[in-house]
Amino acid sequence: MRYVKDYMVHRNFKDNLLQLTKLFLNLVVLVGSALVLHAQQKTGSLEGTVFDKSTKQPLDLVNVFIEGTTFGAATDSKGYYNIRSIRVGAYTVRFSIIGYKERRFSNVQIRPGRNDLSAVLEETLLQTDEVIVTPKPERYDASGISARLGKDMVASTPGSAQDIFWVVQ
Repeated sequence: MRYVKDYMVHRNFKDNLLQLTKLFLNLVVLVGSALVLHAQQKTGSLEGTVFDKSTKQPLDLVNVFIEGTTFGAATDSKGYYNIRSIRVGAYTVRFSIIGYKERRFSNVQIRPGRNDLSAVLEETLLQTDEVIVTPKPERYDASGISARLGKDMVASTPGSAQDIFWVVQ
């Protein structure tokens, strides 16, 4: 009778331990899901298109930066950019490309989810000081170069047709 009682106590202990383990795992999954959901609500994305002011055409390879962060992107061939995982808040967004005036948008509010910001850039002339290019004469000294060409080398060179002048070129 004692063995039956010990077995029942042991079995109840195992059942209780299994139920506690399941409860603990469910609690971990629930807390983890809440944290992920909370983290997702704290970030947003910024996307839009950049156009040329005079031609109204999309501009590719425009650099789009969120100042004060390491976030940025370059526009594609359709002028589109997308920056993801930006913390919710207010930022200054800068658009720049060589040959166009830089454009800044201050106090851009990033909210959870998608945020749109498109820009129109105006061409500018690049002015520089005078540039003078002077070639430097080159001297080639081939006196130290020598090579021995044997019959086998001439014959094995592709396209030579066993012509030594073809191989030397």
